[in-house]
Amino acid sequence: GSVYDPVTGNNSAEDLDVINQLPGFAKAFSPDLIALGDVSTLTFTIDNSGNSVDATALAFTDNLPVGIRVAAPPVIVNGCGGSLSITAGRTLIDFEGGTVGANASCTIAVDVIGTVAGSHLNTTSDLTSSLGNSGTASDTLTVNPQPGFTKEFGPDTIGIGQVSTLSFIIDNSGSSVDATALAFTDNLPAGVLVTTPPVTANTCGGTLTAGAGTGAITLAGGLVGAGASCSISVDVTATDLGAHLNTTSELVSSLGSSNPASDTLNVIPTLTVVGLSGGSGTVTGAGIDCTVNDGVSSGDCSESVAVGTLVTLTAAADPGSEFPVWGGCDFVHGVSGELCDITLNIDSTVTVAFS
Repeated sequence: GSVYDPVTGNNSAEDLDVINQLPGFAKAFSPDLIALGDVSTLTFTIDNSGNSVDATALAFTDNLPVGIRVAAPPVIVNGCGGSLSITAGRTLIDFEGGTVGANASCTIAVDVIGTVAGSHLNTTSDLTSSLGNSGTASDTLTVNPQPGFTKEFGPDTIGIGQVSTLSFIIDNSGSSVDATALAFTDNLPAGVLVTTPPVTANTCGGTLTAGAGTGAITLAGGLVGAGASCSISVDVTATDLGAHLNTTSELVSSLGSSNPASDTLNVIPTLTVVGLSGGSGTVTGAGIDCTVNDGVSSGDCSESVAVGTLVTLTAAADPGSEFPVWGGCDFVHGVSGELCDITLNIDSTVTVAFS
């Protein structure tokens, strides 16, 4: 060792011990915020700029956390020499035998992919070298999910000519960033059309197109904020009976592609009761509660029921009136013929006359 004399000129370079610093060790994800399935570049920096000697035998390992994997194919840049062991789709990065020169730095870069949404803290092992133990390096990668995408008919069962509201929900509540450039197309199935005039609502921004009497709904350029949801609704009507499965395109956005959304609109036959001129009374059955007064029908005189349903209607004359006749029934029965049976396979009308 040497003793330092504070008097200038009394020390020689040979008498002074040089104390080398430990190499600096850092890591960073770029970008540090990505969408699920997207790629970030993980860069390790080893900084020997404060030393006048090389740092040799550099070594560390990095076990990536659940939710981050090496991208396939792996994109690797190694400016530190030595042996770098990385396998696509795996989670281990293993480096040994590297060298960084005196007064210099070197970097290692590896592309990784986010496989699970969330905030992923990643810490390496210690960096060891000929100059000692530099400790660990850490950084956090945040992986945001694609927005959720659902649709729903309300009500999901209607008759021909009736209206259902088709609602789309775009859910970005799991993301820490906005989802921009929202876009999708919904080609309605045969037998389902946008109402005339179109009735729409949109909290997702962008351009919503839903032409009256058409079978297409499109959104372009929408936006839903971080941690939020938005909705779109369009009134539709039916022209054909049946179960109409409706599936959209994928929802695309700045966060990637979300799965298509689906729902089914069931269009069932409608039974309508029409009163003829004469006396007064009521007709009930299958949800119908219709009042007839001298040919004027009021109340609930129309109901939709499932295809193939057998409906029994009951006619009851008011005091001072009598029930003489039905029209449109498959079968009339009862003590005084007050019961009407009809099986609904298509839209049907039953007439009733009180005298």
